[in-house]
Amino acid sequence: MTKLRVKKQLIIVSIIVIILAVGLSGCLNSEDDGENIENNGLAGKTVTMNAIELQNDLDIKVVGSGSGHSDGSSTTNLTREKCVYKSVEAGNILVLQDYIKCLFYDEEDDLTIFYFQNKDGEYSGCSLDFCLTQSFQGDLTDRFNEGDEVKISGKIIYLNFTANNCDYEFEIYEDNWVDQDYFSENRFIPLNENCIEKV
Repeated sequence: MTKLRVKKQLIIVSIIVIILAVGLSGCLNSEDDGENIENNGLAGKTVTMNAIELQNDLDIKVVGSGSGHSDGSSTTNLTREKCVYKSVEAGNILVLQDYIKCLFYDEEDDLTIFYFQNKDGEYSGCSLDFCLTQSFQGDLTDRFNEGDEVKISGKIIYLNFTANNCDYEFEIYEDNWVDQDYFSENRFIPLNENCIEKV
């Protein structure tokens, strides 16, 4: 898989599945950068799912004919993007616990991409047709291998804002978010390595 193809796939995945940001205790922060970020004052109920359950729990809507580009920008034809959970609320801790189907280190961007199966059926390799992905800062290939059972957990935040002529409504892991300016150029940041552990 070429680096450009991986980057394009990451952009597409971030539009469809902005799900896995994580926060073990060292991964949680509470900055409010002026966007409409709601935590609803919840104490942090913990919800654990595997990748298939997580994918089935998402309410995803994309309106418009736009698409993401490898540089992180999006076309102005995209007018609304929504990705929220049905059973997880802002302030909850979401845990993805599943087996790594494959992983890939992108040296140019210094991130490791983990693939998890998100559809029932025969697994067909590191394909976005069958995999949910999550990226992490740095090279984690010396710590994790295909087949390892891992737990990724973090606090969910709710975002509702307009950028690049598009209305966005997301529930994502707090540690994937920087602010609207960063999002306008790059979308989300990869998680740090403290946010994933072997089970």
